[in-house]
Amino acid sequence: MQELDEYINKVKNLPPAPRILPELLTLLRKENVDTSRVVQLISYDPAITASLLRLCNSVVFSGASPATDLDEAVNRLGYRQIYTLVAAISGSRALSPAQKGYGINAGELWKHSVTAAVAGQLIARSKDDPDEGLVFTAALLHDVGKIILADALELNYARLVEESRAQQSALNKTEKRLLGVNHAEIGGRHLARWKFPDNLVAAVRHRAATASVAAPWNRLSLG
Repeated sequence: MQELDEYINKVKNLPPAPRILPELLTLLRKENVDTSRVVQLISYDPAITASLLRLCNSVVFSGASPATDLDEAVNRLGYRQIYTLVAAISGSRALSPAQKGYGINAGELWKHSVTAAVAGQLIARSKDDPDEGLVFTAALLHDVGKIILADALELNYARLVEESRAQQSALNKTEKRLLGVNHAEIGGRHLARWKFPDNLVAAVRHRAATASVAAPWNRLSLG
C-alpha cells in the first residue's frame, strides 16, 4: 500500500476528485433514497446542475412545462438516469485531457472509458444486477491509474508503453515487471483515497468488472 501511495503522491496534477459520486452511489443503493440529500449533493456542482436541467427539459424528457429546479428534475429523470449523467460528467473531467505518455489525443481515453462503462452497464442490466451503477462507475474509472502513473513517471512512462508494445506484452504485466506495481493497483488505491466503496475499489484494482469489455480497445487498453 505504501508503494502505491508513493506513486500517487508524486503526481503534480492529480485528476479532479469526483467529490459527490461516492456518496451519491451509496445513497442510490439504499432501499429508501433521501431525495433531499440527492438534490443537495448535486446542487454543490453548478455544471452538473445545469446539465441535469438541460437534459430534463430536452425533447425526450420534457413534460408539459420546463423544470426550473433540481427537485423537479430529479423526480422527472429518475435516480438511475441522474447517477449515470453525474458519473459521466465527473469522469469526463478526469479522463478527457490528452495522455502524452500513451500517445493518446484529448478525448480518446474518455471515449474508451465511456464505451467500457456503457457495455458494463448493459451487461449488468441483462443480468438484473442491482449494482448497475457500481459496475458503470468501475468501468468508467478503470483506467484512472494510467493517468497517475504517466504523470508520476513522466517521460519514462512513454518508454515503458513502447516496450510493452514492442514485446507484445500486456501493459499491466510490463508495469508490474519493471515497477513492482501496475496501473490497476494504482487506480484502485486512488479510488479508495476518494472514498469509493470497497467492492468498486476491488473491481478496478483487479479489473474484474472491466476486462471483458475492454478487449476491443487494444491501442488504449494494453492491460
